[in-house]
Formats: sequence, structure tokens, C-alpha cells
Amino acid sequence: AADNDGKAYVRSGNTSSGAIIDSIDLSDLSFNGVLLGTGRVNVEGKLDGRLSVASQTNVWIQNDIRYERDPQAGLSNDLLGLIAEKNVIIADNAANNSNCEIHASVFCRDGSFYAENYNTRAVSGELRVLGSVVQNERGAVGTFSGSTLKSGFSKRYRYDDRLSNESVRPPCYPGFTRQQRRNTAKAPWEEGSRREVRAGEGSPARFDESGSCRGTGAIELTTFTFLPN
Repeated sequence: AADNDGKAYVRSGNTSSGAIIDSIDLSDLSFNGVLLGTGRVNVEGKLDGRLSVASQTNVWIQNDIRYERDPQAGLSNDLLGLIAEKNVIIADNAANNSNCEIHASVFCRDGSFYAENYNTRAVSGELRVLGSVVQNERGAVGTFSGSTLKSGFSKRYRYDDRLSNESVRPPCYPGFTRQQRRNTAKAPWEEGSRREVRAGEGSPARFDESGSCRGTGAIELTTFTFLPN
């Protein structure tokens, strides 16, 4: 597969079989790299390229999200931002109940990064995050009794060392430059995203290995899926 030639698909409805209502070539120079949903956004899959997926409410992770080229194994320019006005949530579903792997920079402006039903869901293995997590309040992903996992996930978080370079960020990712650190952090994805899917127009998103992005959702949901070619 060529580098940085993935696609993103937006689907209607609340399943990955929903009709495709939009598709975006991530190598298209006219695309600024941001997909913004006005309602709930669901994501999953494998990403080839650079992309930020944002929601004005919550982002739901429905399955693993991985880079096509793992930066732990060699050179990679794949980068994903998951940006929510409220929360980024790991859904309680069959796909996520036997480990969940997330390659992304997670940003929760006024909420948390947490697992749905963290204290009642089945023991779900490890939550493996490669990237970074910014949240207003620390979210829970599981419960323990002593050293024994009783529900949800144990954590296995690893910082993506590429992010130590200030020039390496997902598109329009909120944050500071050296000049901005005395000011309030900006969230440019609210101001400059080219693709906006309004409530009722689309559904959540998924990544696969075929080079496209499939989405799932319903009224007031937006789904994006990412696939490498």
C-alpha cells in the first residue's frame, strides 16, 4: 500500500452497514484533515494518513483504532486526533470486551476519557493506548480488588514519542504553541473544519484495511470509518 492514501467514509444509520453519504480521500490537498460531527460520533478501524475526528458532544470508540504503520515498529506519519467537546468513551460492546487498542491523541475539552459501564461491564482485558490523553476530569476504565481486575480494563498507556516535537500534531489539534502558553488554549477544529456533518445527516466512523472509512450512526449521530489502501 502507498503511504498516506487512506480514505474516510461517513455512513448513515447506527451500524457499519449504513449507506455511505460521503467519502474523503485523506491525500486530497483540498481537505484540511478535520471531520466534525455536531452530534455523537463513533469511530473504529485502521488509519493511513493524518486526520482529526471531532464531535461537539461525545466521541464513541466502537472497536480498535490503529495506525497502518505502527510508530513503535518503525517510521510512521499516521496521526489521529479524537477531539470531543465532552467525552471520549470506549463503548461496552462485544468488540471491546477482549482488549481494546487505540492509536490516537485524545482531547476531552469539558469531560473525560472513560469506559462505558466501567464498574459493571465484564472484565475486558487491557486498554492499550498509544498517543496522548488530555481530559478535564480523569475518567475510569475499570475497577480492581487489590491487584485483581474486577470489571472493565487495566491500563497500558504509552506516550507517542513523536508528539514531543511540537510540529507533530494531528490536523488542527487543540493546544498551545510556545507563543500561546500564556493564553487560553485554542480549539481550531471548531473554527476551521472543512467537512461538517450535521445531526441527522450521518453516523459514527470506522477504520478498516481496505483504504476507506465507514461510519455508523442515527439521528444526531455521525459515523466516520478510516481504511488504508
